Amino acid sequence: MADKICREAAEEEVQRIIDFWEVDPEGDGWEASKKRLIFAIQKGRVNLDEEKKCITLKLASPIEKENGEVIEELNFYEPRGNDLEVMDRHKENELMAKTLHLASKMTRLPLGIIKRMASRDVSTMGAIASLFF
Repeated sequence: MADKICREAAEEEVQRIIDFWEVDPEGDGWEASKKRLIFAIQKGRVNLDEEKKCITLKLASPIEKENGEVIEELNFYEPRGNDLEVMDRHKENELMAKTLHLASKMTRLPLGIIKRMASRDVSTMGAIASLFF
């Protein structure tokens, strides 16, 4: 799939997201997460919706629920303090469990739905979550 947005515009969108949420992501994994966000933005899969106050992720592989309903995109809202507490429930080496649980809180969807995400969507979701931890 060809890029819908040029790299420079995607980098500006990442900065817009950072500025909107007033976060200062850092750490060893931030550069990789930033790269992943830029890539997803270039593909037209990640967008900041200032009106809804969320980051929208268009799933590369939609999730089908038991009732047949298909989830094609997820909205990630700013996590609250009690949402971030979930990070303390897992050991330092349980990064995937932390990320999945935080994503469940941020999207307001059950963990079981989040666990059905395709790996490339999980990777992008992790990049979004890394803005906050």
